[in-house]
Amino acid sequence: MILFCSGMKGFAIEASASESGPFEEIVSGEMNDPRSKDCEDIGMETYGATKVIAVRYLKFVVRSAYGDHPALQYMALVGKRKETCIGDSCPALLQLDQIGAKIIQQDVFPDHHPEYFQAENVFTGACDTPDHNQVQQSNYYISPNGFSGVAFTIDLGNLYSIQEILLTNGRNGNFNDRYTYQCYR
Repeated sequence: MILFCSGMKGFAIEASASESGPFEEIVSGEMNDPRSKDCEDIGMETYGATKVIAVRYLKFVVRSAYGDHPALQYMALVGKRKETCIGDSCPALLQLDQIGAKIIQQDVFPDHHPEYFQAENVFTGACDTPDHNQVQQSNYYISPNGFSGVAFTIDLGNLYSIQEILLTNGRNGNFNDRYTYQCYR
């Protein structure tokens, strides 16, 4: 039996060329239940953008949750940098840690070691390692309990044309009790 079973149900990703907006929804969905899966078995899925626009800022929005504890393991993009893309080399995988993206706003799980559950953790993609004797969950993001709204905002650093979003479920390896109810890539 898994205690405190919960996870993200509905989500959206909004995008803008400007930090002050306006933001347009480019991806939304309702996630499925990945419980009883190991991190390696969850994988990533491609979620195509409904609209391809020039963006610099992305907002990850929690719309609804199963229970109280949405989490996210990994996020990357498929797209191209507007001013440097020439010919067949585009689009490409845009790993957020490698393009210099940074979190400019976040709501993080405040109840237990919030310093470990920062939104920057979705840039790495490494699976969380169970260690019941220590708190070492430093490679995924957890939003506050009962949260809905903008979970975090990313500044990509440059304008990009985004075609796909890659997401992987977060599951809290120590206790396997947090989920972003199916990973979308």
